[in-house]
Amino acid sequence: MNLAQMYINGQYVEKNLSKALYWLNQAALQSHKPAILKYEIICKQLSSCQIYDFFKNLVTTGVNIKVRSLSTELTVEN
Repeated sequence: MNLAQMYINGQYVEKNLSKALYWLNQAALQSHKPAILKYEIICKQLSSCQIYDFFKNLVTTGVNIKVRSLSTELTVEN
């Protein structure tokens, strides 16, 4: 989580939200609730991020989470 925060802020490393998501995902897979919440926030800032896949992966790997609502927006690229 701390390393992800460094990538988010560009503190001691170059700012990189993709790398931040990687480290947030690693913490989330260990059921770290703040990482799960922060992942969702950062994911909304990147068009390539699919939040549905993130939550699906958490459930598949056995992380006990409760999702209140999940928007299933679809984007069609031509």
